Amino acid sequence: IELAQLNGKFPLVRIADPDFKNRLIQVAAMSTKAYPFRPPPADIRALTGNFEFNDDSLWWHGASVELPASRLKGDGMYDIDNGDMRLQTAAAPAAFNDFHWLYERFPTSGGGNLGLVVAWKGATQDYVVRQADLRTGGTHLTGDMGVTVADTIFFHDANVRFTGLTVKQLEEVAPGVRSPRQGVLAGRAQFSGTPRRMTLDADVTFEADGRGTSRVVANGVAGIAGAQHVVSARNLHVQLAPLQIDIVKLLFPTLPVGGTLSGVATLNGSGATQLVASNLDIVHQDGPHRTRATGAASVHTIGRRTLDLD
Repeated sequence: IELAQLNGKFPLVRIADPDFKNRLIQVAAMSTKAYPFRPPPADIRALTGNFEFNDDSLWWHGASVELPASRLKGDGMYDIDNGDMRLQTAAAPAAFNDFHWLYERFPTSGGGNLGLVVAWKGATQDYVVRQADLRTGGTHLTGDMGVTVADTIFFHDANVRFTGLTVKQLEEVAPGVRSPRQGVLAGRAQFSGTPRRMTLDADVTFEADGRGTSRVVANGVAGIAGAQHVVSARNLHVQLAPLQIDIVKLLFPTLPVGGTLSGVATLNGSGATQLVASNLDIVHQDGPHRTRATGAASVHTIGRRTLDLD
């Protein structure tokens, strides 16, 4: 741990006292460039609180911190031996740019108010945001969300509303997320899981760059995996209002029609084996041409691609 440019007032520094088990530093005022993990540093402009420590750990309750554009107050623990950490803090306001020392993929502009819980244990990092009201660029996001970063990205306890959220922003913040289409998202979503298997209840509008606007209302389990973007689902109830055929062409690139699909379906299975749409009631609109279909359909989207209709 490195503290550079350290200035402070410490009314009590207790190194050893037979009446107390732990050591203590009372901080009345402090500023420093802190490198708790790696560059860039945390630019601490003002810090107050009582910090207890021993040979292994440092912990605190109700400490206040001022960063260049952020104000925080909360509790925490830091394991000196292995770098494990837990923070629980309220930030009002918080600027993304002040926290690149914590997670380097945060946006470079914007911020807002939120409650934040951070838990680092070994190679696993977990971030939980509560009661957030955040803006960056044209994006506005409110609600709760947790993300665990380990060998893969796992989302949990998410219940958010958003406007102006770009696919590029998602890819920048979550390096495991890759989309075959760029564009802007708006709507609401409750979800948990990985991109390969996500439990969700969502109403999302996607304005794809130069490819029209789609709206999907979905409840169930869905996933996208692999370079071929294989879709899987389990009891996924879907309403299309509408869905651009351009999105369907991610599964069937040579589909010889355009336009949109509107209606409802329940999806089960995987495009790698058999993806089945039951309770199907769909309208295809391509210019002045309109087709309505009811029944069931199954598709294989990789290998020998097939389409079975009833």
